[in-house]
Amino acid sequence: MSGGAKNWIKPPQLAAEHRGRKPGQIPLYSAALFGEVDLYQVTHHGGNINNDPALLRSLRPTVAVMINGPRKGGHPDTVKWLRETPSFKALYQLHRNVQTTAEQNAPDEFIANLDEQPDDAHMIMVSVDAAKRAFTVTNARTKESRSYQFK
Repeated sequence: MSGGAKNWIKPPQLAAEHRGRKPGQIPLYSAALFGEVDLYQVTHHGGNINNDPALLRSLRPTVAVMINGPRKGGHPDTVKWLRETPSFKALYQLHRNVQTTAEQNAPDEFIANLDEQPDDAHMIMVSVDAAKRAFTVTNARTKESRSYQFK
């Protein structure tokens, strides 16, 4: 991410470090390596292996974006753990997980593609305003944007 966001972690950094571990086995040194984050791209399509509750609590994300498919990723554990993170304000999903309940997904206004077929290919977009120390997340389907301050 560019434009002045202070902390941005790319999922491969975490996935390579924690590959093969089960929830609860991710070491706490991750927070020391990366610090707190404002925007977290949920790892591994929102699966429940790399998105560990201890990791999420230590990174303290404000907003998360999940690049999942209607039948791939978006695990209910991951959604639950994000919501339980004290700093957490919003989850944006690329697709509604059609295999889980409405409560196990982000609210509709935060999901880019609600229907499995046809996939309208709507996006979740993020822009950064370094001067205002904020980033804005836009759901292309709803054309609604919300801004969040950097920590």
